Amino acid sequence: MSSSNSSVNTKLDFDKSDPKPASVYLGSLKEFFKETAPNATVEQKNRLNNLLLSMIQMNLDVFKNQREATFRKVENMKVAVKKMKEKTEEIKKEILQGPTESIDKELSVLIEKRHDLQDLISDMSAACSALDQKMRNEMVQHQEDMEKKEKAHRAEIIEMSAKICELQEKLSS
Repeated sequence: MSSSNSSVNTKLDFDKSDPKPASVYLGSLKEFFKETAPNATVEQKNRLNNLLLSMIQMNLDVFKNQREATFRKVENMKVAVKKMKEKTEEIKKEILQGPTESIDKELSVLIEKRHDLQDLISDMSAACSALDQKMRNEMVQHQEDMEKKEKAHRAEIIEMSAKICELQEKLSS
């Protein structure tokens, strides 16, 4: 039993420069609980499972908050792009409605500003598109991860239920 405790202890290596995900520590906690409390009551096991589930829920909430913040940033970027497009249209109108006399220097400055704004709009549009795609990919990946974790958790519950039934049968005979 002490050798298995040492394996649990090696998993709990807290390294600030290379932090591990919470799931590593939760898994270690679960293994440690199994090793140190094999005769734990159902209530104690349920408390551990509730702790693990609350950590998973907390991670979901953090992801949801990050996703919402990203969506807000994307919306703000879209508004900024729209304003830039409107400003470009205003500049175009100014150029077209301006005096007909020769104002080459002013015209070239306005044209350069227009090109700069168009480049900025293109860059912001590309950034919005990339951010949208990244968010979609992360959401798909997160959904797949959560489904895998849910399946694994259900399998664990079924396995634990079978073990409990088996133990109850042994106790009753």
